[in-house]
Amino acid sequence: MLHAGIRSPEKIIGQAPVSASDDEETGARSLSTDQVHQLRDDFIAAAVRCDQASFDGVELHGAHGYILCQFFSEETNRRKDEYGGSLQNRYRILEEIIDGVRHNCRQDFQLGVRLSPERFGIDTQEALEMAALCLNDDRMDFLDLSLWDVFKEPEDEAFTGCSQLDLFAGLDRG
Repeated sequence: MLHAGIRSPEKIIGQAPVSASDDEETGARSLSTDQVHQLRDDFIAAAVRCDQASFDGVELHGAHGYILCQFFSEETNRRKDEYGGSLQNRYRILEEIIDGVRHNCRQDFQLGVRLSPERFGIDTQEALEMAALCLNDDRMDFLDLSLWDVFKEPEDEAFTGCSQLDLFAGLDRG
């Protein structure tokens, strides 16, 4: 069993945690490409179980430094395969999970994603791009942005004078 994410230290889970890439500070090791595929399939299987148990939907947790967030972040994702490098590649695991959930769950099964718009190695401009991708994706039903303080200005100086809320509320919602 993989214990995904650098947020679970070895002393708690009994084995070295895994991440998008090796992380010397936490002792996390990088997932192999086959393990990334297994992680994707595990997310899909969990959604299918929820669907079979008559839940109305699921939210994919891509925020707060957890495993999907680690793939989105250029800081924690230093992979050289199809899951690293460009934003499109770092976002690929979410795209594949969304495809799998939509293919394997009923048509009216609700599907959303939670994103962190900054911190955890997430660049504000890229967070805006990821949010826009989610908002304009017909396969998605909702986007949950963990804004911490909606009135706070982003730490990125390029967005000085604009609140987090204004930045993300201004996106086209498809």
